[in-house]
Amino acid sequence: MNSDLLQVSIRAPQSKAKQLRRQGYVPGVLYGRNTTTTPVLFNKNHVENFIKRVGEGTVFDIELDGIKQTVRIREMQRDPISKEIIHLDLMNVDLDQEIKINVALRFEGMESLEKSGYIVQQQKDSIEVEGLARNIPSFVSVPMDDLAEKGNIRVQDLEVPDGISVLDAPDDVIVSALTPAKETETDEDAAEEEIDATDNDQVDQ
Repeated sequence: MNSDLLQVSIRAPQSKAKQLRRQGYVPGVLYGRNTTTTPVLFNKNHVENFIKRVGEGTVFDIELDGIKQTVRIREMQRDPISKEIIHLDLMNVDLDQEIKINVALRFEGMESLEKSGYIVQQQKDSIEVEGLARNIPSFVSVPMDDLAEKGNIRVQDLEVPDGISVLDAPDDVIVSALTPAKETETDEDAAEEEIDATDNDQVDQ
């Protein structure tokens, strides 16, 4: 579970979504397990940065009217062009409740591989896990130190916290690396070598 706190405000039911967005807010709804739904409001810049930081599949805390609540994202809508968040629905979560949720993968060491000339092919950017809400990690690390030697990393190679089950197939490939292509002799290089050889023969004669 992520320890960051997202500030949330109650939204007036009669407020217009388009007008709120123009004013720099994101409308949404908070769904309770045993309570009525609550229209809510997020500061656009704050919630964009928050989601980038914690990920879309994590369990986190919000503060609404001075009360802290644990939630997960139920549905998030983005503008098809700008990709900005335009609506966000949250669901209350019981920390002792077992849930299924997609958790982001964090790749470590990809840049160094690509700089070495390897072609890195990423097959997954998240995995589905199951466990108590309090134990759900914000992300799962994918160390890539041995990727060049192994060729690929599969779901079964991941390390997840105790009490968390991975629901993806163990043999599913997460990321693979192709060996750098060896430099091959170009037609131009071959032609230059042939000219050099001819020149050397003429000198010898």
